[in-house]
Amino acid sequence: MLSLVLLLQSLVLPRLYLDEAPPETRAARVIVVATATRGAPPGEAERAKAARALAEVRAGVPFESVVARSSSGPSKPFDGVLGTFTRGVLLPELDEFLFSAEVDALSPVLETDAGLQIVQRIERDAACAMIQIGVAHEGGRELAQKLRAELDAGADFAALARKHSDERVSGERGGLYRIFERSPHDALLKKATFELAIGAHAGPLETPLGWHLIRRLPIEAVPASLRESNFARVRAFTVAWSRARGASPSMRRNQDEARILAEDLRRRLQNGEDMEAIARCYDDDPIGRARGGDLGWVLRRSPIVPSWLDVVFLMPLGQPTEILATDFGWVIARRER
Repeated sequence: MLSLVLLLQSLVLPRLYLDEAPPETRAARVIVVATATRGAPPGEAERAKAARALAEVRAGVPFESVVARSSSGPSKPFDGVLGTFTRGVLLPELDEFLFSAEVDALSPVLETDAGLQIVQRIERDAACAMIQIGVAHEGGRELAQKLRAELDAGADFAALARKHSDERVSGERGGLYRIFERSPHDALLKKATFELAIGAHAGPLETPLGWHLIRRLPIEAVPASLRESNFARVRAFTVAWSRARGASPSMRRNQDEARILAEDLRRRLQNGEDMEAIARCYDDDPIGRARGGDLGWVLRRSPIVPSWLDVVFLMPLGQPTEILATDFGWVIARRER
């Protein structure tokens, strides 16, 4: 059992998802009614405020309105939206509710180490069709407004997209554009799509690219290939130095020597050597070495994923990153899937 536990740990990531397929994810928003005071339980006034907030949402007051009036958490500027999560990332009380609830279900007031919270499971995905009238289009705003009037009168969205959209790739698909996934910083087209009922349209919405008309579609109406790619299967190894966080007490290499070794290993990767084999020989994360550097599935923007690892989502498959500076040492990572 000890070896299994070790294989599910890493210096780089506190939790690993090593199954063949990506793990299940769910989306949530939250009202943080009172933050925890060290050593002191919530007072009666705080409990009463939480009860009122819960009663308001249950009575039909918009969740975002209750967030604006009653929440004190960091998600308040984002209408309470926390984003999308795998199991085991949120506080245990929130995690247990989220992964047992149906979409739109509302928790009771949860007493957590972070305070009193009310969580709601929300839709994770929203599919969008789009017509874009580009900024270079003379009279673009007026054309977008004209097309909106035609949509309001019952015109076919797909036909208008094929004829008028300046974003030709989606236009030729009848406007089929993207399957979005919830995150706390949703904006512009993405935010507007989640605010629509399925079948409803909105716009013109102005962005730096021009004017957009959007329609929310059922998920099954949009090809899976258009889904946001927020998971990556990642392999990485660490080249540590003597005072790096988590380094072996027997480590004698200094930081400059570690950098020289990391540069050499990256050159070997670029020359075609096997990354798993290199990791099994050189990874200074001993548990990572046992896995050949496999970090499993990494969810973009997850709270447990260090920000420096986001670069893998910008890299072509199979191409190693530059040498990344971390508290643990120099890291080289690669997106495998």
